[in-house]
Amino acid sequence: MRMGMVAYTLASEDSIVYKSARLKQCTEQTNSDQKLTAKHHIMNPDEVKISKRVTREVYDPYSEQNRTMHYEVGFIPSKSYGFFEYYDDLSGGEDIHAEGGLWFEDRKCVDYDGVYQLDDIVIELCQDMGLNMSEIE
Repeated sequence: MRMGMVAYTLASEDSIVYKSARLKQCTEQTNSDQKLTAKHHIMNPDEVKISKRVTREVYDPYSEQNRTMHYEVGFIPSKSYGFFEYYDDLSGGEDIHAEGGLWFEDRKCVDYDGVYQLDDIVIELCQDMGLNMSEIE
């Protein structure tokens, strides 16, 4: 078994908890009051990961109301790979949820998957981390 860093996104009924744990075995564990709500990202402990998380109020045209949205974008320079995830707070991601991958060449995003079009806030977070998103905008 490979030792790695696993970043879990766990949700209890009224709050979002982010935890990182170094594990001897990469296993999923849940408590009775918490459940795993997002996939985990496995990395070597010596890999550098740059990530940014924000929470924003966003207008939802379908429900015609504002929603609290949680966004996370990560980048692993040694692999020229990144990832994103966002979801709404009200339903815990049941109503609105997206995640996907980002591929880079010399810190310039050249491809992505997971959604038809990247959310503007995902692009903004990538730019805040010094990543070039000019081919995607």
